[in-house]
Amino acid sequence: MVTKRFFKTSWDSLLFQSLIIAALGLDIYACIVSTHNVMVKNSIGENGIGIFAMIVFYLGIPIIIYLETTFIFGPIKLESTRICTNGDKRVFKEKIQYPASVEYTDIKGVTIIPIRKNSNGGSAQLARPIPYLCVETKKGKKVRFGLHFMSTRTVQKLLVGLHERCLKFNNDTDINVEKLINDFSEARWATKE
Repeated sequence: MVTKRFFKTSWDSLLFQSLIIAALGLDIYACIVSTHNVMVKNSIGENGIGIFAMIVFYLGIPIIIYLETTFIFGPIKLESTRICTNGDKRVFKEKIQYPASVEYTDIKGVTIIPIRKNSNGGSAQLARPIPYLCVETKKGKKVRFGLHFMSTRTVQKLLVGLHERCLKFNNDTDINVEKLINDFSEARWATKE
């Protein structure tokens, strides 16, 4: 089976990503202009300010690229035998999504719930709860996959794909896609757990 990846594609995510990309473009432009100004001017006083500005703009490029990669890395994947995610790659902030995986044959039930915690159930400083796809295994373990910044259409495709793959592995777990989409819509705008 082909691996399917589900990225954060909601309108607010795409708006935020477009702002990040615009900021990257402006930063690169500022790098070019400040480098040109430093090379053209011969005055030490003016060059000092120009060099400082140039350094600041050049340091901004990797920071802005890091912000964009937080959206690209860590998609939920439907692989040939399991649903999984590599987790987010946050360096200085606390993680929200940790690596997680569940084999299709081990899935007992699927729910979508809002939680103000990270995917491992640990505390997280969040203003609002995050919608999680909560997969319960046959051993009673609950594995959470963050659905924040995902569109309803993406979540629906994820749920349909998950249900189809469970059926291919003779796991007839009831995955009511319509009910789960309603749960996702409520969890997405929830203010309480």
